Amino acid sequence: MYCGRVGGIPTFLWQVRQRFHPRTPTTAMVARRSTAASTSKRSPIKAAPTIVQLEAAKEAGKKKYRNAKKTDEAYLGYIKRGKEFLIELVKGLGDHGEDGKPVLETKLMRCAQAFENPPNEYSAEMLEHWLVQKCFNEGLGKSTADGIHAAFIRYWDNM
Repeated sequence: MYCGRVGGIPTFLWQVRQRFHPRTPTTAMVARRSTAASTSKRSPIKAAPTIVQLEAAKEAGKKKYRNAKKTDEAYLGYIKRGKEFLIELVKGLGDHGEDGKPVLETKLMRCAQAFENPPNEYSAEMLEHWLVQKCFNEGLGKSTADGIHAAFIRYWDNM
């Protein structure tokens, strides 16, 4: 009853041999297994990272994956230009306000710091002036106002 060959032995004989003489591993087979285990593709075990390294990795991941790169660039631009606008606005006030009354130096300083972290009592008013400048005086649209608003929300939320 010949059905083909397995390793040079007719199939029927191979089946008989397997039934009555179970194959035990040879020394060559054991040697192959041990070299295969020693040449594993696993990297060696590294030392556990420190808390500082984990925090740095977390912050890098948040910066890389939290928001779209172009959105981050646009928001940083809105904030930068808003701060420049605020400096010019405060310079224009000088010692006298728009109504001609003298302005206290502390109020001028607080207005100049309105776009810094943390926001102060003048932040909302100065942001409103920045939005009026961009949308009404420069004629930009609602999407610009939404972008500036969202940029400052994120800026102050991520202090």
